Amino acid sequence: MKSKKSFFLLLLIFTISFFQLTKADEITTETLNMNITNTNIKISIYNVKKILTSHSGLSEKDIKITKLILKKEKRILFYEIRFLTKNKRYNYNIDANTGKILKYSEENKIPIKEKINIFDIIKIPFN
Repeated sequence: MKSKKSFFLLLLIFTISFFQLTKADEITTETLNMNITNTNIKISIYNVKKILTSHSGLSEKDIKITKLILKKEKRILFYEIRFLTKNKRYNYNIDANTGKILKYSEENKIPIKEKINIFDIIKIPFN
């Protein structure tokens, strides 16, 4: 009798966990399908790189792209791009259909020598 209870308990646990895994796979698949759906965009990533280098005056070898995402806000598809050079950080939003620069910013990076180390702060005497 005890072994039958154990068997049914194990069977129940297995069944529940199997259905939960199946449900998780369905959710993941639905999410992927939503992300994969694509509309016709006219500006390719290759052209986006040309726009970036032309506008910033930099060559492709001088930049390191850290973020390149296709987004949609208010029915406008645009690329959100972040890239770095030795001395600066750049942020761009480029319309994916026209290639127009919607938003642009650049800022100087703080050189490593100018960054404050917590251990240097501890050494500073308080008066």
